[in-house]
Amino acid sequence: MKKTFLFKIGLLLLLLLSLLGCEEKTGVATLRLRMNPIPQGVRTLSPEGQGLTITGYTVSGEGPNESTFSVSTNSSQVEINGLTIGTWELEVIGYNQQGTPIAQKTLSHQLTSRNNFLEVLLTDLVGEGGVDIGFYWNEPDFPNISFVLELKSQEGSYEVVKSGVTVNPATASARYQATLPCGSYEIAFSLYSQDEKLAGGVEALRILDNCSTSGNITIVVNKETAEPTGLKILSNVVEPVEGVIEGLPDVIPPNTETTVSFTRTRGGGAKNLQIAWYIDGSYRGESNPFSFSTHTGTHRIDALVQTELLGSVGTVSKTFRASFEATDGEPYQVFSVSDGDKDSNENLFWLTNLKDFKFLPDGRLLLASSKGLQLCEIRRDSLQVVNTFTSSGGDVDIDQYPTAGVTNIIVDSFENIICTTAKELGILVFYRYDSANGTLEKIKAYGPSGARWGSTTTNSVIDPLYKTYIIADGVDKKAYFGTYSDVSISDPMTIYLADYLYPLAAPSSIALTPDGSRLVVTSPSNNSFHSYVVIRDNPIYLALGIESNSSISSELGSGPYGSFVLGSLAQLMMEDGLHLFTLGGGVTDWTHVHKISGGSSQVYDLCFNSAMTKEWIIGGESDSVIASMDLYNGTPTGYTTFPPLTAFQGRVIDSSPQGNFLAVGSTNQLKLFRIGDN
Repeated sequence: MKKTFLFKIGLLLLLLLSLLGCEEKTGVATLRLRMNPIPQGVRTLSPEGQGLTITGYTVSGEGPNESTFSVSTNSSQVEINGLTIGTWELEVIGYNQQGTPIAQKTLSHQLTSRNNFLEVLLTDLVGEGGVDIGFYWNEPDFPNISFVLELKSQEGSYEVVKSGVTVNPATASARYQATLPCGSYEIAFSLYSQDEKLAGGVEALRILDNCSTSGNITIVVNKETAEPTGLKILSNVVEPVEGVIEGLPDVIPPNTETTVSFTRTRGGGAKNLQIAWYIDGSYRGESNPFSFSTHTGTHRIDALVQTELLGSVGTVSKTFRASFEATDGEPYQVFSVSDGDKDSNENLFWLTNLKDFKFLPDGRLLLASSKGLQLCEIRRDSLQVVNTFTSSGGDVDIDQYPTAGVTNIIVDSFENIICTTAKELGILVFYRYDSANGTLEKIKAYGPSGARWGSTTTNSVIDPLYKTYIIADGVDKKAYFGTYSDVSISDPMTIYLADYLYPLAAPSSIALTPDGSRLVVTSPSNNSFHSYVVIRDNPIYLALGIESNSSISSELGSGPYGSFVLGSLAQLMMEDGLHLFTLGGGVTDWTHVHKISGGSSQVYDLCFNSAMTKEWIIGGESDSVIASMDLYNGTPTGYTTFPPLTAFQGRVIDSSPQGNFLAVGSTNQLKLFRIGDN
């Protein structure tokens, strides 16, 4: 909609004829002008010391017989006597208090005794002025910084500024210097690092003739900054719109819909508001109220507000945080993806028959599905595919990525070594992980034909201190161990798993204490678990001394299907939930202490933070439940459950090394939860 200056100038021409009884002839008249300026208000990024209110006028004209006049006035009414009847070329200019021209209009008017009123709309802005704006983000360490500036006149569209912009990454600053035609503008800025947008915003800009508009803008990059909610408005005709953004607290939950609105308190005339909303400098919509969601971090919301009147553009800005803090400690879902979905780069997620996943030391997530291994990273609370690795189908010795049937992943975070196990195929593989390039390089692989176990195995475990791996046969009472490094893997050596009283039958899983001193083997086929003391005569050899054989009461249901051992405490995953056992002084003295989990559903997986002070659990059937506990010297306390995950059967859970994310997976779906802001 076209915006126009709405100054109304009433022109009253009274033609006094001195000759009675004659036709109208060339004569003179008195021109009365009445001017009605509308008051102005506060502006944003306008020339310092310059008002935008029109307080004075000049009216000049050229008429018949080279007649001219010129009048300057601060009054709302002026009379010009003795104007010759005929065609007049008129010019009206409005000035601010400092004498700077604001707006003008030139027009032609045929002055007669009957055509003695003229309405003039000032639609032209006067001249050009300079702009000099500094942008500062106070973080010089961001790599590969780029700064994008866009400019939009009130009647135009956004265009990227290609000249006049200088960027200085060393001082975390940029500067825009240019000469622009007078008028109102919107200036949008965006800051990027390695093509990832860090921050952005929108400001209103006003240019006056022969004046310099200057200012400094601080760009907030994921840091909390006190920023008032108040309208900064530009207008050179109507009283400025003033108002507030309502409904936006300082902290909101991440990736959840929040509704805000702009409320006008005064100004703008009797015209409808046009509001454009921006988040971090990106356009998001025009409705009022306006709903949006955004990822974890510090953000800026801008509302560009205007009416149909020229010069009425203004911005309202506020910083806020999307934070886990707003969830009161409850894991907050920020992302969900199903098999067949694609990331923002159109890469397909591999979630068919998802079996396991682990966070890597750099915060990336390695997934194991029937399609192979897939490396993903978290960007702004969303997953992006980094790389994929799949089997060529050959023998494990020559296959670059023997990924078939992987059921378990373990990670040595000190050496960036990854070990995968395919329990149903009896395949054990070691990879070296290159974080910089997002690649895996096979160090060595063992299968049933090249190793000493049968066609099925348990999961594998590692001791990062001694660089030792252990795996057990899925049928025989044998375990195998060896050493590993980032360049070589020693062939497995056999250890017999002794038992008595309660036989060791078809072991399904093994667990090693964090200090590597105790190994626990579970046998759900006969409801038993067996513990062994790890004996080391030298760094590359170990023996297993039987410590306890325990049968579990049938009252606890079938199992155990997995275990976690810390010191003399064991958590066993049974059919009806998670149970705590403690080891006493006797040979078979693993004693049931109590049930840890609530309800009667099976617990499928558990994970811990890096300090081993927080435990997360996934259990339940059709509607899985996430639960958490605190650990004090290995003893779990404060079991807390969170709302069920509707129609989601979670089977795998893991927490990030930074303690800020939980990942929960079903057979074909993955959910990402925030548990911290870092």
